Amino acid sequence: MSASNQTIGKVANLVINEDGAIESAVIAVGGVLGIGRKDVAVTYKSLNIVRTQAGDGIDHVTLAAEKSELKRVAEFKTLRQQRNDKTVRRRDATPPTAVSLQTSE
Repeated sequence: MSASNQTIGKVANLVINEDGAIESAVIAVGGVLGIGRKDVAVTYKSLNIVRTQAGDGIDHVTLAAEKSELKRVAEFKTLRQQRNDKTVRRRDATPPTAVSLQTSE
């Protein structure tokens, strides 16, 4: 939820550092049934976890950002997705080989 109580999305994943501490949360923003969904990463420290009244669980999580702001940031990509993108870019960036045209005399 945003600070203005607007539903932003759902926490889709957590990014853990080498020490086992949570670094970031991946928020799934927008979309219906996964179509049109965009994953964005926010720092874990930027989240405010609101517990249930009994204190035995999480009621919701708030973030000091609006849904429209998150839709404008770069999409979160896993390391696997980043590696695949680099491979595709490298393949696409390969310059074409020069073809020698010979004229017949």
